[in-house]
Amino acid sequence: MALTLHILAHELERVGIVACEPVVGASSFEDARLFVDKDVNPRFLYLTDDPDIPEQHSSKRLSFLYVGDYGQPTPPAASAVVFTNIGLLEVLRLLQDVFLTYGTWERTMDASIIADEGLQKLFDLSTRFLRNNVIVCDPALKLLAYTKDIPCDDPITTNLIRSGYHTKENIQLFRRYRRPEVWERQSGLVINDSKAYCKYTTAVYSFKANRTFSLVIVMMCNVVEPEEYLLDTFMLFLNRVGHYAKRDFLSDPKTSPAKDVFLIDLIENRIRGEEVIKDRSQLLGIPYEGRFCLYYMDTSQLHIPRGRLLSDIALRVNEVHVLSLGDALIAICFNCGKKRQLACDRSLHPTATGSVASRINEVLVENEISGGRSIGYPNLGSLCCTFLQAREAAAMSSGMTPSPFHRPDTRFRNIIDFDEYYLDFLIGRGVIEGEDLLRKTQWDAILSEIWRYDEKNRTNNYWFLYHYLLCERRPTEVADVLHMHRNNVKYRIERIEEEFGIDTSDPILRFNLLLAYRILGGELLAKQQQLKPASEGLLGA
Repeated sequence: MALTLHILAHELERVGIVACEPVVGASSFEDARLFVDKDVNPRFLYLTDDPDIPEQHSSKRLSFLYVGDYGQPTPPAASAVVFTNIGLLEVLRLLQDVFLTYGTWERTMDASIIADEGLQKLFDLSTRFLRNNVIVCDPALKLLAYTKDIPCDDPITTNLIRSGYHTKENIQLFRRYRRPEVWERQSGLVINDSKAYCKYTTAVYSFKANRTFSLVIVMMCNVVEPEEYLLDTFMLFLNRVGHYAKRDFLSDPKTSPAKDVFLIDLIENRIRGEEVIKDRSQLLGIPYEGRFCLYYMDTSQLHIPRGRLLSDIALRVNEVHVLSLGDALIAICFNCGKKRQLACDRSLHPTATGSVASRINEVLVENEISGGRSIGYPNLGSLCCTFLQAREAAAMSSGMTPSPFHRPDTRFRNIIDFDEYYLDFLIGRGVIEGEDLLRKTQWDAILSEIWRYDEKNRTNNYWFLYHYLLCERRPTEVADVLHMHRNNVKYRIERIEEEFGIDTSDPILRFNLLLAYRILGGELLAKQQQLKPASEGLLGA
């Protein structure tokens, strides 16, 4: 830990008048000591009340703080002078306290980094030292942390804190004054005192990665002007922020955490409004519109490190952006097909070596896990809904049983499509306080009665009625499916209608019966198919 001469001089202003000369020796110091001309160290600041000592030892590149009474001449070789009415030992005690205070702050920040408490904790520990309002944003201009205990009346900053992102108006203002270019190109602290778009002087530091900025930290000098000591203190703080910038916010086209944060905010519905989302996506180079879909993979039972699975998917399927969220991996495909159509078929995923779905499926099969896939969605504003779809589809995968109502694609057996199983999702929500409400409707009662009749009389009306409705009451098609003469179809349905009091010419009844088949009859139909050939028993009544 080392403190600059500017910081030490500022702290000495509490006890007297301080003057700093052009630096002789070091400009930052690890400790302050009384000069006794023994075991000297060029990294220390030495205190003396003898004006001749700095001159005598200037050739040794030592740094001296001369402590004198008011009105005495300034030793020309001293790095700093304090004129005060307290003694040399009292000044030393004050400087030792300063080293202790700053040293404790730095050690506390380092402990926070080791404990991985995050940027906001780092800001909370530093408020009293920074003194001004300070914010940090990622490349999507999302607010990551700020000095919560320092009030600010600047509209740009208050809008940022209120919304969590720089508003569209803020971004337009930055572009007008070419601030993003400054953040990307200039190194070191950039002081802007023009007050062209901000009512206060600002000190800005941007961490660079991959020819752009990964984090930008702005100190708005709304309490204290950016004097040298404050900027030096700011740099002590920035050295710690740099840990997170290098570890978490490297700007990479595929794995940029700034993209991850933005997409997770969309998934968790923290960003709303078409224009806002468009602005953020443009900043990060993500298309706002297209034919997209989302894959959800639960990794709670994964047998390999999650990072390995993420890496495997990213390497094999370079059309997707993969990110980690809770116990899951999310893969977002931004290239579902060249055709702008509502139905986003898996086969439309363009690639020379296989579809996106097939390659993701290969990784899932290899690691003995399954995943869910959303519908194709038209823009990023739908990301929250599609995430929920893919998550629910993945959750259903553990309880899936073969059913005649589904036409699963065996090429992608470890990926469950929400489109294919959305009614199963709906049915699963039908149990309220232990009662399965969906299985106790009028339509389910009719089908249950037909099923019991068939079991008692060894007939197959249940199966016949299903195919009759599914084939839209076309006698020829029903006869072909059930291997019977078409003349028997009309005779058979008339007997069913008479026996069970239904009228299949009613379109609403037909819709409700087909839905009831899906709700009630999946397991019964599967059982009957296993017991009998499709044609057996169809003519019995």
